[in-house]
Amino acid sequence: MIKSYLPKTGNEKEQLEDLILIVAWGILLTLYALSIKNYYLAGQPPLWDNLVYQKKALNILTNWLDGDLEKALKNLYAEKTPAYLLAIASSFLLFGFNPYSPYLVSAFFGVGLMIALYLLGQELGIGKRTTFWGVIFLSLLPNFIYQNFLQTHIKFPLAFFITLVWVFLLRGIKSKENNLVFFAGIIAGIATLFNAS
Repeated sequence: MIKSYLPKTGNEKEQLEDLILIVAWGILLTLYALSIKNYYLAGQPPLWDNLVYQKKALNILTNWLDGDLEKALKNLYAEKTPAYLLAIASSFLLFGFNPYSPYLVSAFFGVGLMIALYLLGQELGIGKRTTFWGVIFLSLLPNFIYQNFLQTHIKFPLAFFITLVWVFLLRGIKSKENNLVFFAGIIAGIATLFNAS
């Protein structure tokens, strides 16, 4: 009954092209933000919550690398944002112990949020061009650039997962597939690990 009222999603090739453009745009925003950070904040330590999250992630990672897995897991378990700290620690592990590693996590979730918003717009039946340009204009907001690419902040990863939950719920309702609704519940559980306070 619901399916008859929902608009068709259209051409998948055009949607894939839009997603590739959004990812490329996110990479450009990341490079732009890191250039601004180098110009204006060169040699300064991370600000506000950035330093706290980065120090906790480094503590967990160094304990694990030193072979003290029990202490690393205890520190991770005691935190309110264990998944986010684990993501930052993974970034340090993958990209090295440099000042850019933790910001790549924020950039990853920022680009992920742009993709999830695009997919949500498609599920809601908004036109492809309207959704695409809406995502691009959202990404140009100063707060979006600042919080996603110049900060290690927990709100945008949470927004990414919540948006993904809505995408899976709507797809599950449209297609009457219960496994998509189940995945939405799993993603909601993961979201709580990014901001459990």
